[in-house]
Parts: sequence; C-alpha cells; structure tokens
Amino acid sequence: MHQFMRELMAEFVNYGGMAATRAEVYADLLPLCGTKAADRFAFLPPQLTPDAVACRPRFDPQTREPIKI
Repeated sequence: MHQFMRELMAEFVNYGGMAATRAEVYADLLPLCGTKAADRFAFLPPQLTPDAVACRPRFDPQTREPIKI
C-alpha cells in the first residue's frame, strides 16, 4: 500500500495550467483550504500523459509560479 501511495502522489496533474505532482498540489492547498479541498484538487484530476506534462510549464512549489526554463 505504501508503494501505491508513493506512486499515486508522484503522478502529474493539471494545476492551474501547470504540471504538478499530486503531492505538490496537496501540500500547496492544505494550508490554504484544508483537508477536504486539498484531497479534491489533488486526487480528482486525471493524470497527465508524459506528452501533456512536456507541453505545460512546470509548477514551482516554492514560488507558486511556473519554473522558467
């Protein structure tokens, strides 16, 4: 079960037009919205394909802005 959760949290999802892992989305929203909202936004969006991740800017958890490449 632990391995399953680690793999689930490493999946990339759409987060405000940016690609972010479920763990990043959850950690970003938890202090702002609480557990229910963080669960909803982290676990409801479908996983992005690798091609979709490559086409989107990457979310930076420190600044909450896209990572500049």
